[in-house]
Amino acid sequence: MAKAKIKTKLHATRGDAEAVHLAVQSTDLHVAVQSTDLHVVGFGNLRVVIVPDGDSLFAQGLDIDYAAQGVDMAEVKANFARGLRATVNQHLQLYGNIKRLLKAASPEMCQDILLDSSAQFKLLSHVSAHEVHEAIPYANIHFLVEETSECAV
Repeated sequence: MAKAKIKTKLHATRGDAEAVHLAVQSTDLHVAVQSTDLHVVGFGNLRVVIVPDGDSLFAQGLDIDYAAQGVDMAEVKANFARGLRATVNQHLQLYGNIKRLLKAASPEMCQDILLDSSAQFKLLSHVSAHEVHEAIPYANIHFLVEETSECAV
């Protein structure tokens, strides 16, 4: 039976909003050989403001600076959750954590969106699991070098 070690990498709060990042390391030989870690990221009570934007809706996170669009309420919420998951995954792949993601929306953005009389306020909770694989970027670069008489042996 595989054993797992759970480590809290981050626990942050902003008002009622909360973010938790746990790293789960398996002692299973198959997982260790593949250099795979499981990361569980949870957000609770994220404040998201949704406003009309032409023929679509625009959702802006206040506690994190993330936004999405959709043609109706169901789509904008789904796009926000799906995009947030993809953004978390990208941060885990690039940086190994979500610290850079945990920045509030700019004061100017908050002021503009909060003053919109049609704004709808929603709370979002989101939990996602991500496998992080050790990757070597640009592993298949082939250099083509022109031979000249000076370089020829």
